[in-house]
Amino acid sequence: MKSKINKHELKRYIKSEKRRQIRREAGFGCVICGEGMTDYEHIDPEFHDAKEHDPTKMTLLCGSCHIKKTRKVFSKEYVFEAKNNPKCKQKGFAFDHLHVGRTEPIIQIGNIRFKNPKSLITIDGESLISISEVDNKLLLNATFEDDNKELIRIEENVWFGNSENWDVEIIGKSITIRRSKGDIALKITNHPNDRFEIDKIDIVFSGYRVLGNHKEVKLINRNAEEIAIFSSNRTENSIIEVQTAILVVNGELKLPPQLSINTDIEIKTKSENTNIIGQTILGGSQTYKTPGGGEIFIGFPKKNKKK
Repeated sequence: MKSKINKHELKRYIKSEKRRQIRREAGFGCVICGEGMTDYEHIDPEFHDAKEHDPTKMTLLCGSCHIKKTRKVFSKEYVFEAKNNPKCKQKGFAFDHLHVGRTEPIIQIGNIRFKNPKSLITIDGESLISISEVDNKLLLNATFEDDNKELIRIEENVWFGNSENWDVEIIGKSITIRRSKGDIALKITNHPNDRFEIDKIDIVFSGYRVLGNHKEVKLINRNAEEIAIFSSNRTENSIIEVQTAILVVNGELKLPPQLSINTDIEIKTKSENTNIIGQTILGGSQTYKTPGGGEIFIGFPKKNKKK
């Protein structure tokens, strides 16, 4: 077990500003191999002899490279050389693997869980997140961009984080990407054999702003109009079973062929709000009956359609 304090009474805790400096200088991954799961490493002096957390003498190393340094397979000089020319900055990204599992795929945003989605959001044929199955193995693919700048992408369960991000922080199973201090563009958490969770999202995808937190998911069009909101005020998770949760074609929001909702959830569009309870809705048009006998319109109201 690692000691929490060394002989100079230096604690292992490192202030956030110093941690961020080390991450950014390393390109957000191991400076030797580029893997994303890392620890903060005192190169020389090592932690037991260090009197302070000096970023100029520290870096990021993955578990494997850390062991090699500890066992003197890698010299301190070699680690300093890697610190000055990090693998992530050479390649342009840090990377690592996700274990999605083999159970029914679930993508969660806040309290809303989308079950068995082939695509979470599709805009004019481009998918934000998609899940496929090959040889009974689930493969997750995603591209998170912000104003055409790639933040992070996932290719068949391998993620690649852009080394030019302002900040990428990995704690446990979560990855947080910030545009600036306090400005989180994306936070994702992978729960193996359970769900892939988007804790927070605030990005621009295919010209549309996607906003999501613990309460709701919003899609805002190029005219700064909210065209879709999924929200739930329930403390337990609401589940939507659907192949494509949000589908936009030529600027219009459409329901997918079948939308199955097994708990209270509110769907809002520009023209009407409704609560849908335990109902399967068949698609094919833009007007749908609600349990109370009313109707919900999915898409732009006619008065807002462009001629």
